Amino acid sequence: MASYLGSVVRLLSARERIVLGVMVLACLLSGLFLGVSTLRNATSVVPRRGGEYIEGIVGQPSFINPVLAQDGTPEKDLVKLLFASALDVAESVKHDDSFRIWTLRIKDGVVWHDQSPLTSDDIIFTIQTIQNPDALSPLYADWQNVVATRASEREVRFELLNGYSLFENLLDELYPIPKKLFADLSPAMMKLSSYNLEPIGNGPFSYVEMKRRKDGFIEEYTMHAFDDYAAIDPRPYITTYSVRFFENELKLVQAYNVGAINGFGTYDPDTLSEITLGASVQDVATTKYYAAFFNASAYDALALSGVRKALTFAVDKQTVLASVFGKSAVITDGPLPPTLDLYTPAVETYYRYDPDAARQLIAQSGWTFNEEIRRWQRTLKGKDLETLSLTLTVPDVSPLKELAQRLKTAWEMLDIPVTVATADPQRINSDIIQTRNYQILLFGNIVSLSPDPFSFWHSSERFSPGLNLALYQNARADELIGALRQVLPQSPRYIELFARLQETIASDYPALFLTSPRYFYVTNPSIKGIVVHTIALPHDRFNNVITWYLETHRVFGHQ
Repeated sequence: MASYLGSVVRLLSARERIVLGVMVLACLLSGLFLGVSTLRNATSVVPRRGGEYIEGIVGQPSFINPVLAQDGTPEKDLVKLLFASALDVAESVKHDDSFRIWTLRIKDGVVWHDQSPLTSDDIIFTIQTIQNPDALSPLYADWQNVVATRASEREVRFELLNGYSLFENLLDELYPIPKKLFADLSPAMMKLSSYNLEPIGNGPFSYVEMKRRKDGFIEEYTMHAFDDYAAIDPRPYITTYSVRFFENELKLVQAYNVGAINGFGTYDPDTLSEITLGASVQDVATTKYYAAFFNASAYDALALSGVRKALTFAVDKQTVLASVFGKSAVITDGPLPPTLDLYTPAVETYYRYDPDAARQLIAQSGWTFNEEIRRWQRTLKGKDLETLSLTLTVPDVSPLKELAQRLKTAWEMLDIPVTVATADPQRINSDIIQTRNYQILLFGNIVSLSPDPFSFWHSSERFSPGLNLALYQNARADELIGALRQVLPQSPRYIELFARLQETIASDYPALFLTSPRYFYVTNPSIKGIVVHTIALPHDRFNNVITWYLETHRVFGHQ
């Protein structure tokens, strides 16, 4: 056949041979394109396991131990990658009608990174360690009224002092540690264990190695996907997850721009303008909000509702926040950020920018304006003449320092002198917050997605370790907060109670509620599958880390 075709071709003229060649080539290309098109229509691109993702983080990890790790720190980021929470490992969580007795059953096959089984004893040991004051765990206050007992190897029974419908919030933030590694150490000595930097966890990634400089600075931390995580959730697509640490954000961005890292997160919108390499930016809503909390116990002028209201009316939030946060500013007017579905827009009626009304409120509160010295003054029975002045305390960090200066300018427009006192952010909790040593504190509250306002606004939490930074007292608010803890989250009753609570607090003006900041997660466009929803804390960006991927392949069928 081939010789016959060859003979036919030899009979053709040169022109005819060219035409034939073109026709044959066209047929081959058409066949190729048709085959590719058919293959594409019959298959779909899906993630494939493989590749290394390199995260950049400012700071240093100290204790990669869930009992010791502080929120908002590099170690908490690593805890999220290396450990699974009690709620993650739960096959079921049940409660009685009073929300006082809870039972958690562990999924079958859950193991630690060394292949030993995770049992109820590990969860109980973790809780008992947290409850020991010598451990100095940041979770101490959350677990004081909980008794955890062993129901079986896979079941834990929790008995609470009072009914608490939001108990799953605590389970979601409880990351068990292996009892066998720490049982022989006293809680006070736990910080000395080498397992705090070389942990054996049970999360989606397992520890491999870390690189240190000669001065002790940890430069890089490497983890591998944990195959047996499949007992909890699907195994991650990314096979190697590395974290590189930097002294400051400038070096972090420089590393991204030269391709040394694949991604990083920041609260600072100005950082985005420094990026020169292609990037995908997730603009993420947060449940954090900043407010200026008025401490009426430290300064009796702030005990006057009219003065607190005046300080609120004196600030043009739209202008002030835009000047500090740019377009990323999200204004909030109540004790919940508007990024939460539970936010009640009615609280916005308690705020307006009205400097004239602010001056009238101060006068109605018993202060007289001295035109000669342009100051507000009053004389109380048995006391000397008092001049209204304020001290605003703020952590020495951006953008809060800039925000404090804008508040100072706004309040001084009312002829109230303001002193801005900056505090070391590493010591502000121990030196200022624990002692409530401030008149007005510019600070942030972080609420969970199923928020519990107890620690922030119940009168029993006015002093440390409570977080009622305004030292707020209102019997009606206490009643509503108590009722919230006895109904299911997101139920109609829960939503109704939360709306009433927000209005109750907003109408008392215990704080100048300002803004809910945005969080920006920057990644190389080659990284796929990253969807970061509303977060409470930076480590929440890893909630769906198992879906991130770098490599793909085609499979038959449509996914």
